Amino acid sequence: MIGRIAASYRQAFSGLPRAVWLLSAVTFVNRSGTMVVPFLVLYLTKAMGYSAAGAGRVLGLYGLGALAGSYLGGRLSDRISAQRVLLLSLSLSGVAFFFLGQLRHPLALGATVFTLAVLSEGFRPALATALVEASRPGERSRAFVLNRVAINLGMSFGPAMGGFLALHNYHWLFWVDGGTSLLAAAILAKTLHASRHHAKPAPDPASAGALSPWSDGPFLVLSVLMVLYGLVFFQLIGAFPLTLRDRFGLAENWIGISLAVNTLVIVLFEMVLVHSLRRRDPYRVIG
Repeated sequence: MIGRIAASYRQAFSGLPRAVWLLSAVTFVNRSGTMVVPFLVLYLTKAMGYSAAGAGRVLGLYGLGALAGSYLGGRLSDRISAQRVLLLSLSLSGVAFFFLGQLRHPLALGATVFTLAVLSEGFRPALATALVEASRPGERSRAFVLNRVAINLGMSFGPAMGGFLALHNYHWLFWVDGGTSLLAAAILAKTLHASRHHAKPAPDPASAGALSPWSDGPFLVLSVLMVLYGLVFFQLIGAFPLTLRDRFGLAENWIGISLAVNTLVIVLFEMVLVHSLRRRDPYRVIG
């Protein structure tokens, strides 16, 4: 089994451009510090004295900010370079994490959570754009899979480490999360400087006359299904940590380890599944 996994990884990622690897390294560093959002509800209820419903409303502000940030990140990626959007997102969200950990007033805290979401979630569409620009048409699915592995590998460290830090002092979460965002920004800045000496891959001719996504029926159906799926999945950062603490009596360190199990399983086994199903109809696989 281990040999099969290793062979799948080698076959999947060999020959990818250097820029794709660098973007994935930036993603890994950034996600390795992801710990504020997974523990935000626990922080608000334990350290700040919020009710579960009040903490849920603050988390809802993060969700609204994430919607705005995703739209803004996509729009800016069309107008300026996606790499610059990534750099702005990482740098500004790193500072916002530091600031959030110092706040006590409910209005200031809620406004900062919303702003943090706008800044940090603009990273996602810009990253997707940067990956497309850094890879050739035949490599793009592999480039996205590599980046997904980097995300989940980082998320295997972030919440687990965050649980141990929260057990001692929740404020460490904000410093580490903000620090890794700034470290990822520094790596990206160095990458941008080095990439000026490398030619960009040729653009995909098929994208020249691309239609609006609003005219793509299957995409719209898939998007609606993803909204319904997200209503359930994102309980991982809402009700699930509270359930582990209040119903099962788990301390923060074990809650972090429980959250990390999900991403660790993805890192170990998803590549094997993706490789074995690569010739199947993607819509059937999703179903």
